[in-house]
Amino acid sequence: MKTHWQLFICTGLIGLAVFANSGLGAAEVKLKASVKGGCTVTEPSGGEIDFGELNPTTDTAANIKTLNMIVLCTAGTTYTINPGDGQNLEGDTKNMINGKGDLLPYDLIHTPPTVGPDAGPISVTLTGTIELVDIKAAKVGEDYTDTVEISFDL
Repeated sequence: MKTHWQLFICTGLIGLAVFANSGLGAAEVKLKASVKGGCTVTEPSGGEIDFGELNPTTDTAANIKTLNMIVLCTAGTTYTINPGDGQNLEGDTKNMINGKGDLLPYDLIHTPPTVGPDAGPISVTLTGTIELVDIKAAKVGEDYTDTVEISFDL
């Protein structure tokens, strides 16, 4: 019986050694991800501010029109919204241009926000203005246009 007992212990130890080396031990797995910061205009895509028909002889006030945009930014993203200068900038003045090369000055501002770390959706209003003095000085012409890029500096 004594021999049998020793054999049993020996077999058990070999079994434990095989079990420990059989791949059933612990292992570490590292998980990794990164979140890209950014902003996207979700509405409207390709928006337009239409000042309509201007009449230099009868208009009595500046022409002011707005466009609402919905912006979605990654949470924690610090950004600055920058309406560009358009394609017809002269000095510090933004201009629309017609097919004859005539210019019509305008201004474009945005409210709120200018800078923020917020996650969206964020409502941003662009306000375009043609001053009365510029309406009165405008030359006859159809389709005065300009294209302005709205950028987000991150």
